[in-house]
Amino acid sequence: MTDKIKRRSDGSIDTGFYTQRGRRMRAEAARSIAGAVSPRPRKAHAPGVVWIVLGVLVLGITAPFVA
Repeated sequence: MTDKIKRRSDGSIDTGFYTQRGRRMRAEAARSIAGAVSPRPRKAHAPGVVWIVLGVLVLGITAPFVA
């Protein structure tokens, strides 16, 4: 919080400032919560692994990958 209340030039409390500040803080909290519960993107396998598996399963290639 601020030490001194923010006021407009006419002396009234600057409600727009505090409204905007509250919305920003709420949005940051929502993003933080959403980031904590959303699943992380999975790492893709290297293309080489896909081709090795394809070669072993489909084409029957065994050397040098499978003993």
